Amino acid sequence: MKLALRTTSAQDAPWHHRLFNWLTRARLVTRFSHSGIVVGDKLMHVTLSDGLHASEYTPDRWDLFDLGDERDGEVLALFERHKGAPYDVLSLLAFVGIPFRDSKRLYCYEWCYLALTGEHPKGRVTPETLLALAARRKGAAHHAD
Repeated sequence: MKLALRTTSAQDAPWHHRLFNWLTRARLVTRFSHSGIVVGDKLMHVTLSDGLHASEYTPDRWDLFDLGDERDGEVLALFERHKGAPYDVLSLLAFVGIPFRDSKRLYCYEWCYLALTGEHPKGRVTPETLLALAARRKGAAHHAD
């Protein structure tokens, strides 16, 4: 399993996707505007147009963080259970100070949090939240060796 973080829009992205990419990076003060989880050759991520879905991807357009494979089956089962969940636009209001949660919907960082922890997030999730979880997970794996 890998955490996949992206810094750019797709090459063929329409202007409004590019704008959303820029706004996300600017508001969160981050390099990463999108995230997903990779198991094998499957990228599982949430988009406004398709909700939670799996798609092909080009690994060189993503920063990949290896998380080991001991939870692959669990994450694939989570994906199957939540596949098709719509994009959680309203929870994005938390980034402008309006706390709101919709547990039936996900935005990309929320999906990754769910995949990494097995729990729905209770607050805002940023790329840096995911990186911290990945580092903790990697550190715990090294201590187990």
